[in-house]
Amino acid sequence: MEGVLRCSEHDLADLRAFQAQMYGSGSRLLDQERADWLFSRHPFRRSDEPTVWICRRGGKVVGTEAGIPFDLVVGDAHYRGSWAVELVVDPEWRGHGVGAALSEAHRDSCQVSGFLNVSPSGHRLLVRRRSSDIGHIPMYLRLVDTKRVLRWEGVPRAVRLLVLPLVAPGLRLLDTAGGIRNGRTELVPVDAFDERSDTLWQNVSRLYPAISRRDATWLRWRFDECPDRHQYLRYYVRHRGRLIGYLVLRRTEWNGCAALSIVDYLAAPGDVSRLLAAGVRIARQLDAAVLLCNTLNQRARGALRLSGFFRRRNQSIRFFAYTGDESLLRDIQDPTKWFVTSADSDLD
Repeated sequence: MEGVLRCSEHDLADLRAFQAQMYGSGSRLLDQERADWLFSRHPFRRSDEPTVWICRRGGKVVGTEAGIPFDLVVGDAHYRGSWAVELVVDPEWRGHGVGAALSEAHRDSCQVSGFLNVSPSGHRLLVRRRSSDIGHIPMYLRLVDTKRVLRWEGVPRAVRLLVLPLVAPGLRLLDTAGGIRNGRTELVPVDAFDERSDTLWQNVSRLYPAISRRDATWLRWRFDECPDRHQYLRYYVRHRGRLIGYLVLRRTEWNGCAALSIVDYLAAPGDVSRLLAAGVRIARQLDAAVLLCNTLNQRARGALRLSGFFRRRNQSIRFFAYTGDESLLRDIQDPTKWFVTSADSDLD
């Protein structure tokens, strides 16, 4: 832990110089508005200082790690959580314990540490530091415009000839059935999340064994106040006049095709299929060829399959977690209990 401290206002100039050296001057990670929003204005932080740690050797910054706070709800209990992000060490100091010291400082600041999109070197460090390997957060893909996807030059000719006549009719049947089943489902565009989100959270959160708090406070910070807020499409979803969930989507690209990504969602497990059908409807309206969804949610796997989503086996995100609380360890080690989306950590 020698030389590791919480970054203060007096350290910011040295921190930015180090980050510019490590990332390059054009990196988005140097965007000050993004950094202030992510590490200084988070509603769940416990200090006025940024949730960033630095390591100095001989007075020089040689490494840094940041944390994005979250409130983990497990049953009736709440735990202080933090997603570890942006761990970087000067190449000259790698292998000298700097990364381990920064990771230790971050872990000491919370009750549960989460690690997503782990690199091979990060994987080795986390295994040595006794973190639990939760597994993978899958990417699910739903074809919306099958013909356009199959025109992608990377698709083998045999697949084009087989998939189009087999898959396209099945997807049309799914869409027709979903339209009939969800005919009374209404999408309500959202400019800013409001107290309806709190009601939804109170009604739904107890149905998921391990989930980070997604109330109005968090949603406003995460989507309404972020530097990229204009890129998010936000909706409340109502069924037969009752609020059943919300959807947050973002335009993206997949293999050269226009795509739409489900960044975040929340609904009772029995209503997830209606949210997915609403997402497909939006994708068609926006002329997206595919709909993507990164999520770890055991209770939604059946809804994803029945809605025509399939898992991309080679496109998933490694997930680790750590806690020093032995009574909590069994819960966080079980991947079937977690609810995670692209809105967690800095995946999106």
